[in-house]
Amino acid sequence: SELQEGTRTPDPVALPLAEQIFDSLVLSRHNQGYSDPKGSEAWQTDGAPGTTPSAVDTDITDPRSARLMVLLGRLAGLPDAAAAKLIWRTGQVRLAPAASVLADYCRDADEAAGRELPYALLRCVRETPDTVLDGLRLLAERRDPTTAAAAHIALSLLSSDAGEASRLRTGLPKAITDALANEDAATACEEILNYLRHAVAAAGVRGATTGTDGAEQQKALVDLFLLSHHEPALRPLFLSVLEEIPLQPFLFRAVRRIFKAAEASDDAGVFALLSRRFDTVAPYIRESYGSFFIPHLQQYVHRESVLGKDDGSIAWSDRTRAYFRRRVWRHLRRLGQLGDPNYVKLAAACLMHADEAAEPATSKSQWDWSGDTGASRRQIHFPALARRFAVHSILHGAGPRLTNAGGGSLTWRFVAHEPTAATHREEPFPQLWDATPDLVLSLLTGAHSEQVCAFAGRILNDNRPYCLALPVSVLAPLLTAPSQARFAFALATVQAQFADGQISGEIVPALFRANRPESLEVGKTILNARPDLVTQNSALAAELILAVHAETKDWQSQFWAENARLTNSQNVVAEVIDQARTHAWLEDQLVADKHTVRLVAELLAENFAEAV
Repeated sequence: SELQEGTRTPDPVALPLAEQIFDSLVLSRHNQGYSDPKGSEAWQTDGAPGTTPSAVDTDITDPRSARLMVLLGRLAGLPDAAAAKLIWRTGQVRLAPAASVLADYCRDADEAAGRELPYALLRCVRETPDTVLDGLRLLAERRDPTTAAAAHIALSLLSSDAGEASRLRTGLPKAITDALANEDAATACEEILNYLRHAVAAAGVRGATTGTDGAEQQKALVDLFLLSHHEPALRPLFLSVLEEIPLQPFLFRAVRRIFKAAEASDDAGVFALLSRRFDTVAPYIRESYGSFFIPHLQQYVHRESVLGKDDGSIAWSDRTRAYFRRRVWRHLRRLGQLGDPNYVKLAAACLMHADEAAEPATSKSQWDWSGDTGASRRQIHFPALARRFAVHSILHGAGPRLTNAGGGSLTWRFVAHEPTAATHREEPFPQLWDATPDLVLSLLTGAHSEQVCAFAGRILNDNRPYCLALPVSVLAPLLTAPSQARFAFALATVQAQFADGQISGEIVPALFRANRPESLEVGKTILNARPDLVTQNSALAAELILAVHAETKDWQSQFWAENARLTNSQNVVAEVIDQARTHAWLEDQLVADKHTVRLVAELLAENFAEAV
């Protein structure tokens, strides 16, 4: 059909906005199949130098990405703030074809755009051509310390030079190089923290009168982060330092730079660690009646003189904390919206070490007022880890049970008047989790949180072929784990394998060792249908006998009375003796173990008397 004449702007708008609207409209029509009879370039403006799009790659199927590529061709003609925003947006969508355009712009970028370029390049670069490195070197030589520091980080993370680690080591202060030489990791960590704490404390005292900003300590912490990237053996030490570093003035600027680098480079370990600290570390500075009290300065500072200022002496306020807590999930959500597999990698790292023991489920009473009934009291229930904003966004962000609604709250609570358990999947971006079952399994087996284990189990239960192929070496430890979520998943998987005719006899003793009513019932059902799983294997028969409990003694007696003749009795008894000799009997279970030995002896005497 023919295009209809009309306008998107009934009232006049500024030229830059008009051009953006025009570009967007033309691109959308081109993507719908319309063409320009005057040629594909006829619609582009012929303004002054710097306003005409340069020759950039627009052969992109996504119309939003194509529009960004067109707009990037206008970078040279944009005001600094507009250019910075465009560069930031380009980095957020990880537009790989834009890397060369951004690298070329490094020479001409003004201050705001220059600060955005290093992290945008980190996000967009898939390979590291010399043009990108050359552009970053130009930014690293700038006088603006923020731009230079960001470019220094990007250059190091993108560098494949074997000498980069040596260069970073050479630039570290002696106190840190001496600590790195210490073979004891705990002592090395404490020495590094002491250097940073004492030096920053001194900088704080001086900073009150001289404006000292602890630049040496900030650079040392950032360089230690970069060194751990090039020397993986140092990674645990760096993470230990980052776990304990105070989120306080002068040092927080370095922590912020490290977090931005972790975002841009998909460093899951650092991203997850800082995500947890942002949720759990109390603010250093709090706002009260429009002012901040600065502890190390012992004075109040009006908020208007603090917000938006690049001042290292003002850090980790309640506003800053809320911003970074939201930013963690915003970054993850954007990756999910892009369909980026790194969403799962970073989200899983955030979930792995979430620990419900640190923040159990709670409830509180609240008074409500109604014009009809007057005042009434109700209970509000909070799940475990309620203040872990990103964690619950990952686990339940697409479900109806939990909400963080109300006044911009970052605390999750149950919608219903009573806590309710998840009965189906509630996570955003389920297709990304479905594509990484091995990583989800690692969450199930390694996470500290029961909620996370249940979350992983629900995802895997939807992947029947994957579950049917899980080996006994994975399922047996889950059956005997104290976690109900792990046990429930393993038991359901064993039942599915049995129903599908793929059951392994090696899982049967684990079902009896778990000694839960559900597992015992499944174990009995399997052996009643397939006694040959243990009768034809003396080692498994011995394992089953050694797994006897008071609850299963009578059933095992009956089972072996019917099936002992199908075994090699002498081999079974020999296996029982051999396995009992190597069994890890625990001192704190001595009474129970003695009882088990008596039950085993009774089973053997009753059913394998000749062999005994």
